[in-house]
Amino acid sequence: LDATARAHPHAPAYGELTWAAAAEQTRRLSATLAALGIGPGDRVALFLPNRPAFLTLLFALSRRGAAAILLNTRFRAADLAPLLTRASPVAFALARDLAPVDPAAVLESLPAETRASLRFILAADDGPGGTLAGLPVHPVSEEHGANAPDHAAPASEALTFTT
Repeated sequence: LDATARAHPHAPAYGELTWAAAAEQTRRLSATLAALGIGPGDRVALFLPNRPAFLTLLFALSRRGAAAILLNTRFRAADLAPLLTRASPVAFALARDLAPVDPAAVLESLPAETRASLRFILAADDGPGGTLAGLPVHPVSEEHGANAPDHAAPASEALTFTT
């Protein structure tokens, strides 16, 4: 990402972002993830639609050396429970504005033991913080500085597909 941003800073990347803007957003989100305690070896479950925030979160997790557990947004509690139990993610990313699905209701319908590894929720939407399923909600737009160490490594686990 950084190499592409240096080579083509003003070229379109994804959504309305240029490569330079995508790299900057990724660095800022990586700093937020670092401040929230996400680092090498951690796993974060992503129950998100395809939109720019999804890609930025994937890049930011990679910078932290963390893995994204990609969850199909058609899945419901019965499908998600065994996946979350096996993956033991430290956070669950969702978009509360995902229609026609209510991701918050899906998460809350999961058995408590399935959510036991979760420390917080990442909200990839414009909604406020607060709590959800007894966990603190942190919007991905929260700012915790502009930079954090880059822990990306070629051998790091980066993506786990569950479809």
